[in-house]
Amino acid sequence: MPCTWLGWNYSGCTGTKGRGSNIPKNTLLNPSMIAKYGGYGVDANGDGKADPMQIEDAIHATANYLKASGMPGNPKKAIRRYNHSDKYVNDVMSYAAKFRAEASTAPNPATTTTASASKKGSLMNSFSFVSRAYANSSANYQSGWKATAYAPALGGINGGSTTASGTKVVNGRTIAVDPKLIPLGSIVAIKVPNMPKYNGVYVAEDTGGAIKNKKIDIAIAPGQVKAFGVKSIQVAILKRGSGVKDAKKTVATWSTSKAKWEQLAGVASSSNTDNGPYGVNNGTFPLPKGQYDKFGDSWGNDRTYGGNRRHEGNDIMAKSGVKIYSATDGVVEKHGWNKLGGWRLNIKSPDGYNLYYAHMLKYAPGISKGVKVKRGQLIGYVGATGYGPQGTTGKFDPHLHFGIYKNGKAINPYPFLKAWEKGEQILDDSSPYASCGTDEGGESSELGSGNATGKAADVLKAGEKWLGRPYKWGGGRTDATVAKGLFDCSGFVHYAFSQVGINLGPRNSVSTDTLKKLQKKIPASQMQPGDLVFFDTDKTDGHVGIYAGNGKFLGSQTSTGVAYADMSKGYWKNKFNGRVIRVLK
Repeated sequence: MPCTWLGWNYSGCTGTKGRGSNIPKNTLLNPSMIAKYGGYGVDANGDGKADPMQIEDAIHATANYLKASGMPGNPKKAIRRYNHSDKYVNDVMSYAAKFRAEASTAPNPATTTTASASKKGSLMNSFSFVSRAYANSSANYQSGWKATAYAPALGGINGGSTTASGTKVVNGRTIAVDPKLIPLGSIVAIKVPNMPKYNGVYVAEDTGGAIKNKKIDIAIAPGQVKAFGVKSIQVAILKRGSGVKDAKKTVATWSTSKAKWEQLAGVASSSNTDNGPYGVNNGTFPLPKGQYDKFGDSWGNDRTYGGNRRHEGNDIMAKSGVKIYSATDGVVEKHGWNKLGGWRLNIKSPDGYNLYYAHMLKYAPGISKGVKVKRGQLIGYVGATGYGPQGTTGKFDPHLHFGIYKNGKAINPYPFLKAWEKGEQILDDSSPYASCGTDEGGESSELGSGNATGKAADVLKAGEKWLGRPYKWGGGRTDATVAKGLFDCSGFVHYAFSQVGINLGPRNSVSTDTLKKLQKKIPASQMQPGDLVFFDTDKTDGHVGIYAGNGKFLGSQTSTGVAYADMSKGYWKNKFNGRVIRVLK
């Protein structure tokens, strides 16, 4: 139905039972309009149009709809919602069973190079494409590969500015391969364990004498080469290329097709790039170095002007007139006076965030509503405007109020600002507190506080009150989330200790980084109940819990919510980094 494709929020869909009323074709096929109205249409083939008559677009749109309807957990429910027919459901399930049965005999698409692949192989390749589309993460990754940067000292090639395909070497896109295994022009998904910033999809554009067998060179920024070293990686060939011409063709459309391949591979954009577009994951600090005061996390603090409210941003103090730069690429969506924010700007980033710059002294020349800006572009100057009618200034010291919003909801900008300040990049924008990394398979353990006694037992008992409550990033820092038992990992730890009179620092800014600095690290061999234990999930010290004894800890995990977990085996044993902090005396 047109309205399902475009989105039911489109005005022409009211009362039409999904058929739509005279929807212009250029609206129906426009990815921006689909995003605006909440439809399921997708531009999967990268031609700039989301066309239901194009097979790749249709497959991905169907995949989106099925996933939103219950796939892969409840396929029958999802399929029936797609087509309200029991016969249709049974037919689809039957075909799926046949495809699965053929999987064991189908050729491996990563090693099949001739046009004589069997009919079963072709069928399975087609099914694999559809399966990856709805799962978003089922690419056929293979271990046993090694990667280096473009550096002879590490066993890589010299690189240079031009590849063997005649294309320009681009960080975050170009890889050098052995064409006998991966033909030039191939699109390759790569996962680098413990260094997720290099996870992404790449184009096989280059080769060289040092690149043999299961070895790949990745083009990365020169300053990152030494830190990268030699890595064991996982590789999935998403599309086999056909040589130099194919490489050039793929590169020519990469800016529009890359997102499709990322979806198939189940990876986020590699942040190993200096070519944009620049969103919050590779932004820059909005004030010039050395021209602002040291700042803390002021997000969520109380504010009273205009009524009691929470501070939805971070204040950075600076002298009046200091330049303000755009942290990301984007488009100016709001411009002008705001009673609270004074002269302010709202800039929509290419990754869907709304960045708010407030209390400006004035705008930079050429900045107005609808103008496109680039990361690092001058957009205005620090001031002290706002808290009154137009022209009000001086009610507070000059500073930049910086906020980030996603889907209309404020999120804490502090971790982004600190990362940009250090020249680093936030990799998991679904967890902008930078306080708890995403875990990918930790299972809950049986209830039990081990051999804890005294204060340690009291802390664990306080935390057990919320067993089974779901994980919430940023949770535990406000009265509202605490009252509902909604915590992220560091918020939960802070709460549990606070219930027995132990303060682990300011509640509204607690993070794994603040918790690990409370006391000196002690040897893991001396670990005892009540100690804080840290894990490297998607980043170093990305998760924290309270050790309970007998190899278990209590925490709020993204995979289980508040639960006991076993760190003596499996996922959590592998992720435990040995950091133990003792806060109980």
